[in-house]
Amino acid sequence: MKFSIFHFRLVWNILVTWTFVLFFTNPTWANTQNADTGIQYHIVITESLNMRVGPHKKHQVIKILKRGTRLDLRHVTKKRWALVKDPESNIGWVLNKYIRKIRPMSFQQSQNHEKENLDNSTLETAIKQFIVDVKRKGQMYAEDNLSLIIKDLHSDKLVVSINPNAQVKAASLIKVPILHAYMIHRYRGKIVHSQKKQWNLIRMIRLSDNPSTNQILRLLGGPGGVNKILENMSLYEHLKLVEYIPRGGKTYLNKISAEDLNRLFILLWDRRVLGTDFSVKLNEKASDEMLYILGLPSRKGVKDRLKDGTCFARDHDVKIWDKTGFVRGLNADVGIIEINTPEGRRPYSIISIIDRPNYRSIRGSGQSWAKQQSRLHRRISEMSYAYFKNKYGDSTTCGTKQLTSYIQLASI
Repeated sequence: MKFSIFHFRLVWNILVTWTFVLFFTNPTWANTQNADTGIQYHIVITESLNMRVGPHKKHQVIKILKRGTRLDLRHVTKKRWALVKDPESNIGWVLNKYIRKIRPMSFQQSQNHEKENLDNSTLETAIKQFIVDVKRKGQMYAEDNLSLIIKDLHSDKLVVSINPNAQVKAASLIKVPILHAYMIHRYRGKIVHSQKKQWNLIRMIRLSDNPSTNQILRLLGGPGGVNKILENMSLYEHLKLVEYIPRGGKTYLNKISAEDLNRLFILLWDRRVLGTDFSVKLNEKASDEMLYILGLPSRKGVKDRLKDGTCFARDHDVKIWDKTGFVRGLNADVGIIEINTPEGRRPYSIISIIDRPNYRSIRGSGQSWAKQQSRLHRRISEMSYAYFKNKYGDSTTCGTKQLTSYIQLASI
């Protein structure tokens, strides 16, 4: 076979790269010569970055690295090329100006929880301190109760659990269990699904349309029928569905808890929403259909408390599946948020509910009260975002200052 100049360059590039790899990955050399000793890793800070076999733009591209990719730095040349290793163990050269060193925030473990699966994070401490602070400032009233669950769906660890079993007004949150009951009934063959029914489901969840909700309820045999369908799941401990949605949406009799909703969203994410009586394939299909509806945009003018209006709404890598709920005395947003980190996509559930049992003590329609509580949900969401970003080795300014300030305040 003729040995062309192309083959010569290819062999040369490979030899150059592996010479650097073998030399600079030697532990003794790294400890004495690497200027970045002590820096845990670097990340890509441009939309895409070429990793090459040698330290020059003429060298062949090994792969294209995306923004946020985590890299181990091995060496930097005088001409500012960096020898790096990516999470898939590819080793190559990138322009040093397009990567940034990261020092992940270290959150001290300050709480001992009784539950074995509860992560000993300081996020719960920070949020509790935040609630104390806003009540002291009059931004949240003493009669208002926060029910909050935040779970890391990647590690399967609870991170925050505040009043998880409190039975609260369900308002429009009840529409998620109704959607759940519809899927179970449908895949039992009790309902013939159609485009019209699909549209009613979308209107019920994304537009929070009450007439569409009542149509679905009637299909399922009313509130009692939904209760009966969901009883076999052994999922809901505090669900109480007793009324159709009244005209004007002022529903106060239906009840639920943060724990009930969190269990449902975990099943959804695990693609097991129908339960063990159904095949894996049907479970996956029903779960994906529910997630699709929960992931659609809300109606114009309605802002999700978990993302919209927060500083990380500009993060286009964020995905959210959620349902808001509001009635005088109840303001909530519940769902799953998935973020991008140097370690890959990381999802977490967040069930955030503020309930005032005596809703009649709120003046007027409750709109002013609701706006105030929405701001609190968004600050909690931002602190959670900062916590998970830092936990999985990313850096962000969103929520970090507030999170650290409340961690410090709680330690005083």
